Amino acid sequence: MSRYRRLVVVISLAVTAYAGYQIWAAVTAGHKIPASLGPAIGRNERVNVEVVLPFAPEQFHLTYFQRLGNVTGVRDNRIRIMQVEATQVRYIARLYWVERIDPVE
Repeated sequence: MSRYRRLVVVISLAVTAYAGYQIWAAVTAGHKIPASLGPAIGRNERVNVEVVLPFAPEQFHLTYFQRLGNVTGVRDNRIRIMQVEATQVRYIARLYWVERIDPVE
């Protein structure tokens, strides 16, 4: 196989893997956001959420979520984030390391 052909195959595989991940993230994101958040997200309001991870959050996760809203607490594998924009809730749901998003009353 020529170098050019090998390069094309590698680039094609990388593009396919990236597209597959994006499709998977879009499909699974809808299942992570509860229906009770739907109306607020539809009106593009800021919401208060608790993000559930399948593991105990580390400093990276706290710093990451602080860019998206006001992190007000951590309990077990949950991070409470206040005043999150609707678009950011959808973004959070697309992350593979987020198990689900619960509303905070």
